[in-house]
Amino acid sequence: MELSHAWASRAPQPLPVNFVHAEWITLHDNPGFRGFVDFLRAELDRIGPAQEDLCRDFFQRAVALEFSFFEAAYPVRT
Repeated sequence: MELSHAWASRAPQPLPVNFVHAEWITLHDNPGFRGFVDFLRAELDRIGPAQEDLCRDFFQRAVALEFSFFEAAYPVRT
């Protein structure tokens, strides 16, 4: 399974001219972010098997919150 940040390390160089795109890549391609993702993955690997339902609930809520964030930040304009 690909880590959530692995795509950013394969981004073409130099970074895109568009600030938003370049910042998105930079956000995901740095040691701090990679370390945090690795920590979360290790915690899920450690706790997940014994508390699968709880972990699934946390994950689903986190995805819903992230989706809501992007829906609010980038509303569909008609």
